Amino acid sequence: MDKKLFMILSVGIVTIGLVFFVGYSVLKQDGDGGQGQDTDSGQNLKVEISEFNLELTSKSSFEVGQEFKYETTTRMDDDSTMNYEETFIVEKIERHNGVDCYVISSIGQMSDSSGASMAMEIEKITYVNKETGKIVQIDVEMGGLEMPMEWGEDALSFRGNGMYATWMLALKENLTWTTTMNTSMDVERMTTDMTYKVIGMEKINDTECFKVEITTLMKMSEDDQGTIKEIIWIDANKRIVVKSLSEIEELMTSEMNLVSETQ
Repeated sequence: MDKKLFMILSVGIVTIGLVFFVGYSVLKQDGDGGQGQDTDSGQNLKVEISEFNLELTSKSSFEVGQEFKYETTTRMDDDSTMNYEETFIVEKIERHNGVDCYVISSIGQMSDSSGASMAMEIEKITYVNKETGKIVQIDVEMGGLEMPMEWGEDALSFRGNGMYATWMLALKENLTWTTTMNTSMDVERMTTDMTYKVIGMEKINDTECFKVEITTLMKMSEDDQGTIKEIIWIDANKRIVVKSLSEIEELMTSEMNLVSETQ
């Protein structure tokens, strides 16, 4: 597997805004004659992460019927642009693995710089423990393919679903922490060190937010490393993403915004 592809797929797991669609598009573009490669290589993704031991200072505030729409613009190193729209809906509360969970569905649609649809949807179902706010499972289907992944609850707590992650419930002023994630796909391996820092409070569209700086070092070998710089604004009350800005080496930049929400 191409190392650039593996790194971008891994970025999709690490960052809030990029999710999976960037990796999918690169996979398609890197194929012979632009026809795309066999996507089965993405079926062997494994993630291990250091223990989630943050003290949660808030609870999730989801309500059945809530709907949140996000728009993401990603600019690649070849000056091409991809747009991604994703809508999250809090569908219901149901029993899952012995606990009551919020069931949050989302459907994302990607388009290129011309606005034309790239005919690929990403569907996710997220199960959030109603009592603790911890994410217990995320099911992903991308372009009609299920994406089985060996993730534990700790990995899900940091990775989140694009809108929400468990660590957002731990935010308070001046909080700093680090975590390490090991990702493997086929024969490729990557170690990722992430440092989170709450650098202040700031209003985005009249919403009071925690401003969180995340610095991510991805390392495949001593000579093959990459860095992500990311700023995420988290609603101080609802504990969901309001805005994020990401810069990944010289590969891409990405901006995600919450554009609408309904109760």
